[in-house]
Amino acid sequence: MAKPLPIRIPSDDFTMTVRGKTYHPHEAEWVEMIPVQTVADARAWHLISQLQSDVEAAAGDTDALMEVNRIGTEQMYVLASSLANRIIAWSWTDMRGRELPQPDGDPESFVGLTTEELFYLISLNEESALGKLNGSPASASTSSGTKSSRSTTPASRNGTAPSRSRSSTARSRTKVS
Repeated sequence: MAKPLPIRIPSDDFTMTVRGKTYHPHEAEWVEMIPVQTVADARAWHLISQLQSDVEAAAGDTDALMEVNRIGTEQMYVLASSLANRIIAWSWTDMRGRELPQPDGDPESFVGLTTEELFYLISLNEESALGKLNGSPASASTSSGTKSSRSTTPASRNGTAPSRSRSSTARSRTKVS
């Protein structure tokens, strides 16, 4: 076969905690997806993982906070676009139990999801629940199927090669050339 076939992945392991109580909102539901991730996924995941420290470093600097917000919004859309290309079908329901529309290649299909749901979906790959289905050795993961630690390569936010020096301020980390 020339390309990887979509694989159906049960979503029973997705959990979310609300007011100290743990829920399994996608129990007995599944996602059918193409089991690959792109470089854009890895880059977006890396940039999003830095946002909390960027917000803390930008405290009191309105321009820097606005730039951090812009970057976060942009990278969430990158992840939603990637999922729209990879998720073929799902049986997911919303928090009221109503069927969600099929993604059908539209990133807007993911706007109604929680951040936890989006991260869960983007983390489904050969190293998470998908790998377990294929008989690969299990990796360290949280109860939601996301890896507990990620090894990523630093990337600059403007697409150029990363510099060797790392600044500790949000303003310099979020500055666009």
